[in-house]
Amino acid sequence: MPPTPKNIARLLYIAAAALFLNVALSPLAHAVPPPDLIFSAVSNIGIILTFTTAFLASAFASIHMYVGAFLHTTKGRLIAAALFVFLCGVITGGIHYYQVWQQRRSYDEWLKQSQQAKTAEVDVTQVATASPTTTPTSTTTPAPTGDPSQPSFFATNKDLPRMISNADFSQALSTATPFVLDAREDEENRYGHFPESTHIRFADIVAGDWQKMPTDKVVYVLCWSGIRGKEVADFLYSKGIVARFLEKGADGWVTYGGTWSGGIKFDQIHPEERYHITLETDQVESAMQDGVTIVDSRPKETYQKWHIPGSVNLPIIYTPTSQLVTAFAQIPTGTKLITVCDDFVSCFDARLVGLKAEQDRQAVFMGRYAKPWEYRGRHP
Repeated sequence: MPPTPKNIARLLYIAAAALFLNVALSPLAHAVPPPDLIFSAVSNIGIILTFTTAFLASAFASIHMYVGAFLHTTKGRLIAAALFVFLCGVITGGIHYYQVWQQRRSYDEWLKQSQQAKTAEVDVTQVATASPTTTPTSTTTPAPTGDPSQPSFFATNKDLPRMISNADFSQALSTATPFVLDAREDEENRYGHFPESTHIRFADIVAGDWQKMPTDKVVYVLCWSGIRGKEVADFLYSKGIVARFLEKGADGWVTYGGTWSGGIKFDQIHPEERYHITLETDQVESAMQDGVTIVDSRPKETYQKWHIPGSVNLPIIYTPTSQLVTAFAQIPTGTKLITVCDDFVSCFDARLVGLKAEQDRQAVFMGRYAKPWEYRGRHP
C-alpha cells in the first residue's frame, strides 16, 4: 500500500481503534480497598496521551486531505484549534471516567463480597471492656458521680447526638475552647493534626487512658473517616464521658475547609505502589510457598474465627502502645511481608502494619490481601 496521505490516515484510524479496544478490554489496576480509592496516574497519563495522539493524528490527516486549503485561513486555524482542544477534553475525560467507573465497580464488588463473608461468620456478642482488641459496644448509662444534689455534666448532656456535623463543630469552635481528642494512630497524627488537639491512640484509650478525659465538658473525637471516632465516642459514653465524633472524621473536616495543620492523605505522604496495591489469591498462595510472612490485621475476634494457617495477628489500631514492640516481634527481621484485611478499618490498619514493619523490622512489604474469604473457599 503506497504511503499516500489517505493510506496514512487509514493506518492511523486502525491504530487508534486497536488502541481503544486495548484500553477497553485490558484489565485495569485493582480497586484499592478504603480508605482510599486510587489508580495508577502514570498508566492513565500514558494511555491518554497515546490514544489522543493517535486519534488526533488520524483525524487531522483526513481533514488536511479534504479541507487543506481552508486550514490556511485564519478562521480555519481557529476552528482547527478549537476542535483540537475539544477532542482532547472529550478523549481525556472519557478515558478517565471510564477507568474511575471500572475502579468503582471493582470496589463495590469487593465490598459486597466482604459483607457477605462477614454475614456468613458466626455472630459473636462483644462487650465493651478494657481489652485492646474488643470493639466497645456498651450503651449502658453509668451512675452519676459528684455532688448528688446537682445533676452531673453527663446526666445533663447525655442525650446530645453522638455524631456532630462539620457545621456544628465549626460553631462549637467559635463559642468555646473545646476538648478535641485525636484518636488516630501516631503516624496519622505526625502527618497532620487539628491544632491544640489531644492525641491518644484508640487502643490506649480503651486500655485505660479514657481516665484522662475531662468529665465536665464535651469531648470531640477525631479519626480519619468517622468510623473509629464513633467507636471511641461510644466507649467514652459507657464511662460517663460526653463524647461526640465528627461525622466524616478529619478527612471530611479538611474537605469542609476546617482548620488543620499538615497533611491528611496517606497516599500523598506515601505514594509508593506497594502501599496501595492489593494482591490476588493466586499471588498470595505463590508467595506463601516462597516463605513470605502473612500478618493478619483484622481484630482478634475475627482472626480467631478463621485465619490463614501460619499467619500472625497484629491489628495496630487495637493494640496498646505498651504492647506494640512485643506484637511486632512476631515478624521476623528482614522478611517479605503480606498483610490481610477485609474491611475499611482493617485495610487501613494493614497498610500501617506494612509501613511500621519496614521501619522497625526491616521487612519488605509486598502489599495487602483483601479477600481472605476467597482463600478460605479454596482451603476449607
